[in-house]
Amino acid sequence: MHKKSKLPSKLNFEKKEAVMHYLIKDTEFEEILKFLSQVKRIHKKDRVQLRRFIEAVYFVCRSGCQWRLLPFYYGD
Repeated sequence: MHKKSKLPSKLNFEKKEAVMHYLIKDTEFEEILKFLSQVKRIHKKDRVQLRRFIEAVYFVCRSGCQWRLLPFYYGD
């Protein structure tokens, strides 16, 4: 007979108030942004969303995590 898990059956991620801990320093991000501003066809108006995307790519490369298993604070 299996014991019933004490974990809730449905995790509540509605309150996504986690503070974003950036892995890339601000100065490094500015250099990346300067490079990307020279490339056409890259949407770079929303800096927050662009930073999250770059951080997510860096996280995947560094950890080997699958894209679909990224932590929620990198976006949907």
